[in-house]
Amino acid sequence: AAADLADAAGGPDRLVLGGRSMGGRMCSMAVGDASDPLPAAGLVLISYPLHPPGRPDRLRVEHFERLGVPCLFVSGTRDAFATPAELEQWTAIIPAPVTHHWIDRRGHDLKGVDAEVADIEKWYVSRFLQMRTTSFFISRSPSCSQRHCRSYCSKKRCPLLHPADTSQRSSVL
Repeated sequence: AAADLADAAGGPDRLVLGGRSMGGRMCSMAVGDASDPLPAAGLVLISYPLHPPGRPDRLRVEHFERLGVPCLFVSGTRDAFATPAELEQWTAIIPAPVTHHWIDRRGHDLKGVDAEVADIEKWYVSRFLQMRTTSFFISRSPSCSQRHCRSYCSKKRCPLLHPADTSQRSSVL
């Protein structure tokens, strides 16, 4: 199915893959597979389950060093599967640009903020489209308007707002 979509889009370098929680983890594992990575242009990972709740010793990051595509991580600041500090620490090993968007006082389920999450995805994908001329976005997860994200973005470090300087990692809020 992914190959058919990639063909329809004009190639796998035009696909941004993503999902929520385990769905996002599966997409990232497929893209970061050691023996047969799934080609993609980027990843959108909503509430990435970095570790089981209360078990930070059981990390799910073995493939992060093989993620060679830009990644957006959207998480609640009270997510039991990954604190902001933990997620920022471990996503630092991803060799491609990483953007974080934190939703204040929300847990792993991001209950009540589906519209905000949908806006975040739309903002990211629209900026991604401008930078990479990507034509398709695959995600079952909901998605920040540019205006909203700008209010939280450290503008000098965000490769989406400042594509000329993609050498630095971005962090939102």
